[in-house]
Amino acid sequence: MAKLQHHKVLLVDDSELIGSKVLDLLSTISAVELLGQAKSVKEGLRACEEEKPDIVFLDINLPDGSGIGLLKEIKNRQPHIRVVMLTNSADSFYRRKCAELKAEHFLDKTKDFDRIPQLVIDCLEL
Repeated sequence: MAKLQHHKVLLVDDSELIGSKVLDLLSTISAVELLGQAKSVKEGLRACEEEKPDIVFLDINLPDGSGIGLLKEIKNRQPHIRVVMLTNSADSFYRRKCAELKAEHFLDKTKDFDRIPQLVIDCLEL
């Protein structure tokens, strides 16, 4: 098993409830530095450029646009960032589209929260 290094994680989701739940789960992983929560496409893009996260948890539906558009921008500008889509819009169209745009993982908010800590650890070991 690879040695875990310190990695920065950003959440881009406009929901306070989801934000606190994800950030609480991530706070249990010692190798993670939480960068906080961006609540829009604009904030998420700025945070990615300024903070240089290693992993971004990204919602598809944001108040000022689509997380899919933000995924495309992130991968175009900083392809090394691992993106985990975390959404209520978990149908096959969105799964396929996010995979095409090179999202590393796609999680359904309604049933996949328990997978977040292990998924982050797996991403850190890559």
